[in-house]
Formats: sequence, structure tokens, C-alpha cells
Amino acid sequence: MAVDGQLNIYAVAAVVFAAAVCGDNIAYLIGRKAGRAVVLHHGAKVGVTEERLQKIEVMLDRRGAYMVIGARFIAFVRQLNGITAGTAKMSWPRFFAADLVGCALWAGFWTGVVVLIGKEKVILPFFWHHLSLTASVVMAIIFLTLAIWWIRRRGMGSEAE
Repeated sequence: MAVDGQLNIYAVAAVVFAAAVCGDNIAYLIGRKAGRAVVLHHGAKVGVTEERLQKIEVMLDRRGAYMVIGARFIAFVRQLNGITAGTAKMSWPRFFAADLVGCALWAGFWTGVVVLIGKEKVILPFFWHHLSLTASVVMAIIFLTLAIWWIRRRGMGSEAE
């Protein structure tokens, strides 16, 4: 609708940005208030322990801002970004600042894509279809790789005992 002039593209970008920031910060609050208890209660089933959570906290202290910004561009990780940062006790001012940057870049990128190729009625659906397919394949490969790594690691750990 913005490409056709029915909506102001800058207003669309502002709403996308604001919604992303609000959603991430609500997720951060949920993670901060309830995430740690849930993770420690159920985490052992998938190998998450207090020690591993502490390692994540150390990693967030060092590289958290970059992780928050980068996560905005990765499907599924984007949705868990705020909850993970809150659960791992990343400081809210640091999370918020990184989230503002990440959401601004993300909203700007996608708004720019719409403006650049949106006038071509054939290109955008083609682009979305192939991007969705590519993202699905990449995510499947990542999850499969992580599952194999986790299974091997768990298998090796039990052999040593």
C-alpha cells in the first residue's frame, strides 16, 4: 500500500520500528521476570544448567550488543532475542540501546527493499517466496547441525563417565 501511495512509507517504517522495539522489550521483561526460573526448572532436559546460563551471561557482557543487533536479522532468533537477553540478565539500558540500533537497521532495510523493488508487482512476491524458502532451508540446516552436535556431545559425555 505504501508503494502504491496509499500509505506514507516513512509512517510505515516508524510503525514497524516502534512495534519491533516494543515487542522486544516486552519479551525482555518476560525473560527478566520469569525466564531464569523456567529455564533452570526445565533446562536440564535440554542440557541447560546454571553453569551454562552463567557462561551465556559472560558472553552477553562481552558481545551482547552485537548479538542483539545481529539477532534482529535472523528468523526465529529474532523472536527469542528479548527473552534470552532478559533471562541471561543483560542490563536493560544496554539491551535497549542495541535493540534500538538493530530495529532501526532492520526496519530501514525492509522498508528500503519495499521501496526499491515494490513497484515491480512480480519481483516482490518472487523475492518473498524465495527468501522464505532460503530461510527455511538455512534454519533447517542450522537446527540439524546443532542437533547432531548436541547428540554427539551428550554421547561423548556419557562414554567418559
